[in-house]
Amino acid sequence: MDVDSNIQDANDLGFGFNFGAHYQFNEQWALGISYHSQIKVKAYGDIEFTKREYTGPSAGKPLADLAFENYFKNGEVHSTVILPESVAMGLAYTPIPELSIEIGAVWTRWSSFKNLRIHMPPDMGVNESRKEWKNCWRLNAGIEYQAIDWLSVRGGYIYDQSPMSEAYEDYLVPTDGRHIYSAGLGFSWGDWGLDLGYAYIDANGRDYSSNAGTGVNNSKSYGHSNLFSLSISYEF
Repeated sequence: MDVDSNIQDANDLGFGFNFGAHYQFNEQWALGISYHSQIKVKAYGDIEFTKREYTGPSAGKPLADLAFENYFKNGEVHSTVILPESVAMGLAYTPIPELSIEIGAVWTRWSSFKNLRIHMPPDMGVNESRKEWKNCWRLNAGIEYQAIDWLSVRGGYIYDQSPMSEAYEDYLVPTDGRHIYSAGLGFSWGDWGLDLGYAYIDANGRDYSSNAGTGVNNSKSYGHSNLFSLSISYEF
């Protein structure tokens, strides 16, 4: 018997703090650093179970139906997750007023994500999934050139490490590290601004080995995504 579960409307409001510092060495060089604190989220939602079509022997179908009705009860679920803290750093170089080049990095302490516990409806106990994620880096580089007074041209690259450990890999993050390539245009007319952006995400594949503890089977996953953005701004 295969059963699908769907958690809906799980949400909460968490609080944290940020602080940052920026130092301008001279007209060409500048350095920035920021810190984002942990945020604790305790989300409540509703879970709904759906039994897939039974494919076993016909004699077992009544027992499967009875087991589903007696055990899989729709109801309220909750879980507590601590979103990790992170530190971001960036170094900017402006050789001429029209050209800006920046490199940066973000370190995130994902090692604080040890497991995911979901408290199920009464009589179903706690569904626990061990994670043991690892700390990871996000590295980025970007360039902006103001070609003319009203037009800026931009480009960027990001390498984003995956926090998932090989010993406890599951389908929560189905790919490995990601390469993100981006380009954009910025238009300005007086106090108005229009920014257009495009990013291509090339996610490294992940080879899964069968693991009864995490519920994965021998498989391979990979992914590609295209992102488009548009923003309008007004200064006053």
